[in-house]
Amino acid sequence: MEAFYFLQQNLGAYQFQIDSFVQLHGDGRPTNELINMMENLAVGKVGLIIPGAVYVTKRGQGMKGQSGMCTIEQARDWHRGVVNIHKRGSKIIFQLIHNGLSANPQLN
Repeated sequence: MEAFYFLQQNLGAYQFQIDSFVQLHGDGRPTNELINMMENLAVGKVGLIIPGAVYVTKRGQGMKGQSGMCTIEQARDWHRGVVNIHKRGSKIIFQLIHNGLSANPQLN
């Protein structure tokens, strides 16, 4: 799954551009391209990288293509990026999510 989002926001006299690029395997694992992009952000001295919400149990997945952090394979794929981001002095935060009643039963 691949998607690119662009949002421009104004805050007083300041204008911000928010870019979001999502690239995942169908099973919630990040692609190498996504990991490389986040590592490049750290090389560019971005202090905090937030990949977004990751479901913590398969039954808590809310939509197809959502990032996951509940299998060994998912954790291994995210781990390489996390280690390299930390080596470059940046931090990374994952928003842990369980979609509860809005979880999609067709996905689990």
